[in-house]
Amino acid sequence: MDYQLKQKEHYNKIAEKYALHYGDKYSQMYRKRFVYDRLLSKNSFTEKKVLEAMAGSGESSEYLLSRSASLYSLDISFVQVEELKRRFSNSNAVCGSILKTGFKDQSFDSIVVIGGLHHLHPRLYEAIEEIYRLLKRKGKFFFFEPHKGSLPDFFRRIWYKHDPLFVKNEESINIDSLIKDFSQYFHFKNIEYHGNIAYLLIYNSMILRIPLWIKKIYAIPILSVEKLVSSLETKFFSFYSLVKAEKK
Repeated sequence: MDYQLKQKEHYNKIAEKYALHYGDKYSQMYRKRFVYDRLLSKNSFTEKKVLEAMAGSGESSEYLLSRSASLYSLDISFVQVEELKRRFSNSNAVCGSILKTGFKDQSFDSIVVIGGLHHLHPRLYEAIEEIYRLLKRKGKFFFFEPHKGSLPDFFRRIWYKHDPLFVKNEESINIDSLIKDFSQYFHFKNIEYHGNIAYLLIYNSMILRIPLWIKKIYAIPILSVEKLVSSLETKFFSFYSLVKAEKK
């Protein structure tokens, strides 16, 4: 089965709803505080050539452009790419597959993937190999993904099987296996595990079918709760991983 085609059709269909829930003010606040500040803030992007892979409609573009990146964006959904172009005329947006991008070897200083890798099974490793090809020597690979081996992942697997908002090939990333299998390609410099109540009720409002007007009511206090309990997060109880790697 061509799951890549399925993903393309799926995200063309849900593009508008996806942009509303993942690009709204409070989801962006979540990304800034709990994803970007942890994953990306210590890296310089100034005048660096950066690929935002599986970019959607540009939910991470504003942050990367604010860091003075020379930004290229890639997504398989033409609907998402057209919206990205409309929102960010200074991003070089391309409709295409991360499995075969068409960019030249060693084109980028950094590649950022925010929640895209878990859509790629069973061809995940092909995508990692393409990312490796595209990065310059000592180029940085940053990603944010749901991970296997946690209590939330047990419930996530059940949800994925029954929710029409997910394509059947989607599953969490086995971080330990990925690090082991690509240890000759990358130095995995930092791995963190995070995510609790705000990740569910703010970041995943579309999945939980929470209307945006209700989300607006509780967002600020829930963000504060996540910050308070984030020091207690462990791999087993967390919802996602943040990984920083450098090409060897």
